[in-house]
Amino acid sequence: MTIIPEDVARGLGLPVVSFVRVRGIGPVPLDAAVYSAEIEAAGVRRLIDVVGLGRETLLGRNVLNDWTITLRGPEKVMEISGQG
Repeated sequence: MTIIPEDVARGLGLPVVSFVRVRGIGPVPLDAAVYSAEIEAAGVRRLIDVVGLGRETLLGRNVLNDWTITLRGPEKVMEISGQG
């Protein structure tokens, strides 16, 4: 599942589509909102579900499974290709 900061999801006015219980490193599970968001990569746009949580963004397998992503670290280049 892809994660974006909760304040970003609210700031963009993304619609809440459901809620999910998440567990992290702490002892208490949290209920987090799941939002519908449109993304674009490699010239392809699609709607995905994202969880609003924390302050970091994490691309989940619901995004990564659709593209081939090549990182060329020394050149500071990331290439994305695929069907989306």
